[in-house]
Amino acid sequence: MDSAGRYQDHEVRLAGYACLNCGAPALDLSAVPAELDLQSEEELAPGSLDVLCPVCETGVSVLAGEDCPNCGAALVS
Repeated sequence: MDSAGRYQDHEVRLAGYACLNCGAPALDLSAVPAELDLQSEEELAPGSLDVLCPVCETGVSVLAGEDCPNCGAALVS
């Protein structure tokens, strides 16, 4: 859309298809469940935490439940 509200062009950023009759973008809806599963797996993947070790007072990045990589102290989250 331009500043006057007129349609300019479209861009398909996902893997898609174009309608043979009018050229409009079309998506393969059978790929949606697989993409949703992939996104939910990414959301459930454990992320690292940036914490300050109470023993050696060093800022470290660890996964939940890991010990301090510098001094081995247990980090409680």
